[in-house]
Amino acid sequence: MVRVTTGRSLKITALIVCSLFLFQIPLTVYAQQGSKAEPIPIKLNKPVTGTIAEPGESNWYTFNATKGDSYVIEISNESVSMAPFFTLYSGNESGSILVWGGRSATYNFTLTGAYLIEVKHTDSTYGVGRYDISIRLAEPPTLVVAALDSNTSQPIPNAKVNVYNPVSYNLLGSNITDSNGLTVIPLKYRGYYLVTISAEGYDDIYGVTLLEGEGRINRFAGMTATSYTGFVFASALVKGVVSPGGTNSISVSVANANATYPIRLHNITIAMPWFGFYDGNIQGLLILNRSMPVTLAPGEIQVFSIQFTAPTDVTAYISSSLTTNAFADLNGEAPAWRTTYQVIEGVGLKENRTLVPVPINPPAQASQGFRVQLEGFSPVPVADPALTSKLDDVTKSVKDSANKLSDIGVRIGDMGDQLASTSSSMKRVASGLNNVSSTLSSSDGKLNTISSGVGSMSDQLKTVNTQLGNVTSAVSSLASQQKDTNSKLTDITQKMTTLQKNSEDSVNRLSSDLRTLLILLVVIAAVTAAASVLALIRSRHPRTTY
Repeated sequence: MVRVTTGRSLKITALIVCSLFLFQIPLTVYAQQGSKAEPIPIKLNKPVTGTIAEPGESNWYTFNATKGDSYVIEISNESVSMAPFFTLYSGNESGSILVWGGRSATYNFTLTGAYLIEVKHTDSTYGVGRYDISIRLAEPPTLVVAALDSNTSQPIPNAKVNVYNPVSYNLLGSNITDSNGLTVIPLKYRGYYLVTISAEGYDDIYGVTLLEGEGRINRFAGMTATSYTGFVFASALVKGVVSPGGTNSISVSVANANATYPIRLHNITIAMPWFGFYDGNIQGLLILNRSMPVTLAPGEIQVFSIQFTAPTDVTAYISSSLTTNAFADLNGEAPAWRTTYQVIEGVGLKENRTLVPVPINPPAQASQGFRVQLEGFSPVPVADPALTSKLDDVTKSVKDSANKLSDIGVRIGDMGDQLASTSSSMKRVASGLNNVSSTLSSSDGKLNTISSGVGSMSDQLKTVNTQLGNVTSAVSSLASQQKDTNSKLTDITQKMTTLQKNSEDSVNRLSSDLRTLLILLVVIAAVTAAASVLALIRSRHPRTTY
């Protein structure tokens, strides 16, 4: 019974195969996939094709790695239905999970030996499909550092970037930022690194960063400028009332509130809230500088008096009522603690603090007293105390000007009489000009007649020129025809000469032939006559025969 069933199955199988062959129906045959007991070996940069033929099935692969290697495991789909998920296991008995991923994953191997990869479909119920799996060496990371000012976001050139091993603290790479604040440092392996950045005028910074990708990896470093942290007490006061064109002074007092370190002032800049014509230009702010330098000892107070002259244009006193544009800036430098970091190989990171002179930025350090409002300006225009006396002087000048204008009026009357006389003379001249104009008008008529005649003659001359042109053209045509006729006559003459010569030659030849023929005829006639004579003689004297 078993034999019959087996034979019947073989016949059915053979019939199905023959039917598929005859009807050209494709038959898919899946290759045997690796199991955990017998995984398929994979070599570097040599992809292997795999298939999930049944939902929930797993394919296993194996490869060898050396300690320190960094491999990238990648899977690409060969069919749209494939959604892979793979897991990397250590090759020992425990088979612990090292890393997993869907498309790719990178792992730094810490032990030398064999490793396993399991590949399956994310849908264990229905998922099937084909894929390619490969392994390759990971591209080493390249650290790209951008050093920026944390306050202004401007790039910091010439900043030194050092990269260290975070365990042994040995230096792995170093470079300087360019004009754009960028620098590039290539590294050998992926992982954690200690980075320190140092720039002139800024506090050092450091940090531990993880570089787990391949190729260029960007990192931004915001650096803080080393600045003075102390403060001052200052005030700026305008003495008296500021009048147009008047000379005045500003009193600036500065007290160094630092009980330990001095402050060195380079100059004091005063900004006035004027908007007027000054030194040949329209100016919104008038800047006055007083060169120093002056050193203020700890706790010392100094008062400075700055002389100035106000603009003479009164439009300076109809500007904005806001006085916030009036201020005094204390420009200079002061000592500050700069933080630096030193990495000692095999030991660690050491912080150092150094006292260095740093510039003072009054707008940024206004809260520390280095920019102070200028007091003594009214929010409305201020009247000049000497304005009344000035107005009296102006009134007197106006009266003097009125008297001068009366004298000018009398002189203008005299000039009027002279103008009337001049007017009558001009009328006579105008009458003479009218006569001349009429004469010129008649002359114009005659000139028009002459011009018309000249125009008619010009038309006739044009007609004659046209006719002459036609005659010239005809003569040219006749000359061309005469030239052609002469050429033809020359040809005819040559032909006639040749014909005459040929005729003379023919006549000569004919004469010679006739002469020869005549001689021949004479000879023939002579011969004939001789023959006749002989015949006659013979007939008269018959020959006797013996």
